[in-house]
Amino acid sequence: LLSSLFYPEHAARRENVRPPWEATFQWIFQDYSDESTKWSDFTEWLRSDSSTYWISGKAGSGKSTLMAYILHEYRLKDNLKIWSHGNDVHVLSFFFWRAGSIPQKSVSGMLRSLLYQLLEEWPSVADTLAEDFRLASRRIPSWTERSLANLLQAALEAAADQNFCLFIDGLDEFEGDTEELLDLIFKLQALRNVKCCLSSRPEVQLVARLSTHKQLRLQDLNFSDICRFVEERITAHSQEYDSSGSRSIAIDIADKAEGVFLWAALITKSVIQGLQAGDDDDMVRKRVQSTPSEMGALFMQMLTSIDDVHRD
Repeated sequence: LLSSLFYPEHAARRENVRPPWEATFQWIFQDYSDESTKWSDFTEWLRSDSSTYWISGKAGSGKSTLMAYILHEYRLKDNLKIWSHGNDVHVLSFFFWRAGSIPQKSVSGMLRSLLYQLLEEWPSVADTLAEDFRLASRRIPSWTERSLANLLQAALEAAADQNFCLFIDGLDEFEGDTEELLDLIFKLQALRNVKCCLSSRPEVQLVARLSTHKQLRLQDLNFSDICRFVEERITAHSQEYDSSGSRSIAIDIADKAEGVFLWAALITKSVIQGLQAGDDDDMVRKRVQSTPSEMGALFMQMLTSIDDVHRD
């Protein structure tokens, strides 16, 4: 059963997500009781019976990086243990990836990966499932989306004394019927022992179904992380700026980035190249101001233009 579910790239996207810059994203595990905050307390959600949490953000804001960071943090299971009231907690995850293979962007690929992880962590349920679904031990099952969905639900129901938290990244990277995907996810998280953390861009269909749940918008929360990243990168690569100068440029970049970490990383690289080429403060600021704030326009500029700052 386990070998029939496996495919080589089932965890590739999650494992290939770059680790976050040092000291970033630590706020996700901090307690916030201030009602004026712009997001739902994540640790409170982990500890509670609330079933769904949605991390939304613009393209390039760092959603996948944040999801991977959460999965590698010891504080994740520490907090989930409060929700489970001492039951064993299993964390299962899947990262959709539109640029990947068919299984990496399909419902069947997600289900196979989640089932594989579940059975690998809790192999004793495999015999029960094989018997219930009449799976012949010597025959490789021919999986369909429906059979996989039924099998996963049966596995979760069979594990009544276990708790499961599913992390599903990149719902907007999925290729298929989004409504059907969400219906399936909600059916799973309706089980008493299951909760789901989801991430995506704020696309219309997803907003309509997820906006009433606990959530955060990443671009509202990573200004300080972007500042820290930019300041440390500039300080490390340039002798021209003291800490106050680096901080000033970092704030300018973070302001214009509007929460998009990838944009900030690209313009920071450009600024460092300019400093190493002899840019003064005015030229650095011109470089930042002349950079398109939209990612598509920025990529086009990088592909088609020469260094406008030095053109004069």
